Amino acid sequence: MPRSAYVPITRARVIQRSQSDIFETLAILRNHWGLSDGFEVRAVRVSPAGEQQGATVRVRGPFGLRRTVRTTLTAAVPPARIDGEARAGRSRVHVSWALREVSPDRTYVELALRVTRIGPVDRLLLAAGGRLWLHHELAVVLAGLERAVAHAAVARVRRMDVTAAA
Repeated sequence: MPRSAYVPITRARVIQRSQSDIFETLAILRNHWGLSDGFEVRAVRVSPAGEQQGATVRVRGPFGLRRTVRTTLTAAVPPARIDGEARAGRSRVHVSWALREVSPDRTYVELALRVTRIGPVDRLLLAAGGRLWLHHELAVVLAGLERAVAHAAVARVRRMDVTAAA
């Protein structure tokens, strides 16, 4: 296994929203549904106490490739970090969202994938261009997050307007 396959795949973006707004959006796993067409959240697993534990995600890659990935939420540190693990076959990937306030209404968001264990199928896929595809797809996810938090902010303002009018 070439060591480069274990180098994290990372993308970052400054989003024009508060750190807490972005964390609030990411903390609800169902909100991840619309962040990218390449990742479809099929189901969210919830504990008997009602806490989110993870999700089943369908990854749609280039050339019609599809993988079902089971994710597990491993840590949530409001409002700065969400960590998880994604499993597909023999492969394991650590997924992290790091949020850092730039100003009260601007947040630096970093999304990183770090392979911790890799099976033969995923080793081949990464070597055949999967790293480049994932790098591009992370940028798409961050753009989707920016749209999602902007939409959530508009929805909050509308709810406040309706409440104030009542």
